[in-house]
Parts: sequence; C-alpha cells; structure tokens
Amino acid sequence: MGVEDVDVLCRADVQRRQWSAERLCLVCRTPGHERPAGLGGLCHTCAGAAGFRGQSGEVHMSGDDRIGPAAPRLSFGRCLVASCNRRADNRLGLCAPHRRNWGRAGEPGLVGWCATE
Repeated sequence: MGVEDVDVLCRADVQRRQWSAERLCLVCRTPGHERPAGLGGLCHTCAGAAGFRGQSGEVHMSGDDRIGPAAPRLSFGRCLVASCNRRADNRLGLCAPHRRNWGRAGEPGLVGWCATE
C-alpha cells in the first residue's frame, strides 16, 4: 500500500467509533454475555422481557416477589460487517445500524453484503 492509497483511505472517512454502541446492558455485561444497551440501559432482549412482565429495568435486574433477578444472556459477538467495531445485537450477527441497512438493501446474501458494506 503506497502513501497515496493511505491518503485516499484517510479521506474516505472510514467509520468513526460509536461510543454509545459500547454501552453494555445492565444485565448482560459479564464476560461472554456482553450485549449493547438500548434506551433504559437494557439490551433488546432484556427490555422485551421486562416489558412483557410489566417490570421496570431496575426490577428486572434485581427481581421481585414473582420473578427472580434476570440472568445475563450470551453475547452475539462483534458485528459481522468487516469495517464495523460495534457489538452485534441480534442472531444475524449485525449491530443495530447495519441490521437496518441490510433490511433497507432488501436483505441480500449476508456474507457478501457484510464483506462489502
């Protein structure tokens, strides 16, 4: 790679770090269970479970007289998009922004799309 190639790459505005994407779920934040937090500090799965049970985030975390404390869920790892540094938040292995972009693109072949996105 020559100096001109590096200059082109730097000007291309390769993805900036997404600090908010690194916030971890208040439940799913132990090693092997890291999931990105959404609004309210919970991952999508924890937020859905808390909502289904009619619990606040705090009650979901600590438990109540009906249901014990929430258990952390396994991580989905890092986003499969080659240039992305965010944590995946779904079984597809994509972060939330790339999941939206993939859907808007018509859900093409995931492996090829992730390599070129």
